[in-house]
Amino acid sequence: MVRFTVHTLGEHSIDNLIVTGPCRDIVAAMVEMFLATYSGPPDGDLDYAFAEYVISISMGQGKILEWRPSPPAALQ
Repeated sequence: MVRFTVHTLGEHSIDNLIVTGPCRDIVAAMVEMFLATYSGPPDGDLDYAFAEYVISISMGQGKILEWRPSPPAALQ
């Protein structure tokens, strides 16, 4: 779970790429473009990377307020 704020969009949270917040439709619309261009590690934290992506698109006018890494996948 990542909680972040962007100056023009307000405060949002992302958990498993599900967005909550006042402009969630705008932020959620960016998910497909983010996933199409994501080149980080396959086991990376997509929520955190997506929050950084949204902040970078807003010309850095935002910051991450809280981050709780996803628990590791269970071994089978």
